[in-house]
Amino acid sequence: LAVFAVANLVAALAPGYALLVVARIIGGAAHGVFWAVVTPYAARLVPPERLARAVAIATSGATVATVAGVPLGTLLGAAVGWRASFAVIAGLVSIIAALIIGVLPPVEHRAAARDVASATGRRSRDATLAPVLVLCATVVLVTLGHATFYTYIAAWVIEVAGFDAGAVAGILLLFGAAGALGVAVAGVLGDRMPRSLLPVPLIGVALSVAALAALAAQPAAVVVLLVLWSALLGGVPVIFQARLLQTASPALRDIAAAWLTVAFNIGIGGGALVGGIVINAWSLGALPIVTVSCVLAALGLVAVVG
Repeated sequence: LAVFAVANLVAALAPGYALLVVARIIGGAAHGVFWAVVTPYAARLVPPERLARAVAIATSGATVATVAGVPLGTLLGAAVGWRASFAVIAGLVSIIAALIIGVLPPVEHRAAARDVASATGRRSRDATLAPVLVLCATVVLVTLGHATFYTYIAAWVIEVAGFDAGAVAGILLLFGAAGALGVAVAGVLGDRMPRSLLPVPLIGVALSVAALAALAAQPAAVVVLLVLWSALLGGVPVIFQARLLQTASPALRDIAAAWLTVAFNIGIGGGALVGGIVINAWSLGALPIVTVSCVLAALGLVAVVG
């Protein structure tokens, strides 16, 4: 968080574009490390039977930020300028870092660290390594499919579904709120049925996105299906993270959480790239087909993990 705060301050003071890009890259790297640390830490704060709920609570912050961050950031930028916006973020993050040091309890991780050190030479023989890698591959597929479509959802809503540009903000707000509901549900159900829950939202996402492609000319159906897609997908990251922490051995848990963060970011960045390629090669209307294909492939990997 300290690195993230400094990176945002440098962005606010950057005299040119090159330094601004460097600051954003450093901030992005710190952001990735933050998410690699958050879920293992949350897992150590609670007993195993509360793991999914703890991950859901931690993840809810990202969900709220996704829903509120863009409009609030836009308002702040319009009010005080983009440089001041970065400076405000740096100040807020510095306060949060101080609160973490002063309020959050330490956790005992030295035994796990010793396990990792002793397992360095034999990690390939860890029985949980294979299912952890399959879970990470599944995350890449699901996130890739989602990002391929969602990165360009505003253009799809306007050009394919035929909505006015002014309606997009409201639709995206509904999408984000539905995702927050999905996180809450996953937090409640994830501890009760950690193994059997994941295929259900993935099947629902595949069906809802396929229906979007088929019913793009029906405005009411588009709104309902977008909300359904988001609600079903919203809890999937929570379920993935809980499954990973429940699957990985103590010696593998921390590094597995880092791999999961990498998997999410590969999917997000790769989805934007794939979506652009699909649009250039075919059209916006082809994006849902890619999403459904990726989710179906992910379901196959979920069946392998069991």
